[in-house]
Amino acid sequence: MYTVIGQNKIQSTWNNMLASGQIPHAMVLSGDDGYGGLSMALNLVEALLCQTPRNDMESGTKASSLLQGCGHCPSCKKMSDLSHPDLHVAFPMLTAARKKQGQKARGVLNTMLKANPYLSVDTFLNHFNTEGKKNVAGNITSEDVKQILSNLTLSSFAGGWKAQIIWHAERLAKESNKLLKLLEEPPPQTLFVLIAPNHKQLLTTILSRCQLYQLKPVAYSELTHLDDSLFNGSPRPTENQWKMAQHIPGKVFEQEEDHGQHEEAEQLAKELLDVLAQPPSSTSIKRLELSAKKLSSAAATLQHKTLRYAAHLAEDYHKTDKMMRGELASILSLIALELGQSVRISTRIMGLWLNLHQKIKL
Repeated sequence: MYTVIGQNKIQSTWNNMLASGQIPHAMVLSGDDGYGGLSMALNLVEALLCQTPRNDMESGTKASSLLQGCGHCPSCKKMSDLSHPDLHVAFPMLTAARKKQGQKARGVLNTMLKANPYLSVDTFLNHFNTEGKKNVAGNITSEDVKQILSNLTLSSFAGGWKAQIIWHAERLAKESNKLLKLLEEPPPQTLFVLIAPNHKQLLTTILSRCQLYQLKPVAYSELTHLDDSLFNGSPRPTENQWKMAQHIPGKVFEQEEDHGQHEEAEQLAKELLDVLAQPPSSTSIKRLELSAKKLSSAAATLQHKTLRYAAHLAEDYHKTDKMMRGELASILSLIALELGQSVRISTRIMGLWLNLHQKIKL
């Protein structure tokens, strides 16, 4: 259904899993939206629900892509527009848009994924942000969880497997406790796929019940054999562009869509990193306050880009030693993950910076 660049190890494991019939009841996909985790999960479910015998697929044109279904059977046709009755998808929604546009959301998600298999949750939610508010964050509510429990206690419509995908499962927050019993004792032939930017944001009790798969950066060498059509009509990215995108396919498309914002993010990231590398002083504190204030006033997408790029730069930052580089990358990545959780960026950056240099000093 969707072609995802890279993640060959995971896809190979899933291919073998499907061929053997040894399918776990729950798994977690951990990694940035730009890796295409949601698209991969949908491909897996398509293959799981496909009605074409696997032997027929192996002898046909689909032999090298068992992760996808045949694309022609009634089940695959329903999967193509996310209308299969045994596919259930939960995802964050804006509170203000839930009542007015909630019923249309799944169709919107399908349309946006077809245009970009690396769709980010921010881009998806911005579609419903008709008031143009900054830093909007969607959530998965208790009502969504009730619907999940209801869906999975029913028998499969097609008499086989049923699947529940939860995109950005970290936004379940305390509601995830209600899923524990179902994950512990799932109905037969039920598959859960939880997708989160970082599996550490999920409850340990949830993780203990799932197989964990971590999405990885894609080496530039993996692009050499790919068809240019995979780059949404844009020229194949250069090696430098790929590095700037942190080896994450979806970030390349973001750069193409908003080159001006990428340049601004690069400038803000370098400025922020230069200050964070300095020990606390009256001068550096003032510089950091100004830098953090500038970042706080930016749009949510620009904040994410800036922090992710700063974390990437920190790993090779020549003005500090190896230990400091690692610590800087960690705190910047942490702040990026905390965006949208009512955390004041300037306060968080200042606190982590002071703690970091105190730790280094000791």
